Amino acid sequence: MLALQERTEEYFAAPEIAEEPPKPFLNEYLPTKEEIFRACQEIQREWSEAERRRRRGYRRANHQASLLRVVRTSFNS
Repeated sequence: MLALQERTEEYFAAPEIAEEPPKPFLNEYLPTKEEIFRACQEIQREWSEAERRRRRGYRRANHQASLLRVVRTSFNS
């Protein structure tokens, strides 16, 4: 039973994939993860609070417009 379990684990084990960095094409510059992170931080420092909310997907709820539609719909029936 133990031998069967070991073979099953070997069969279903995730393949080992070595993550090697991408190779540059000719003289192409490839930034490191740290360089990308620092560049993103610099860009985001210039954003206003409204821009940060917009990029996070924050949407201001417009409850008044929704309420108005409900009221108009109920009186039109």
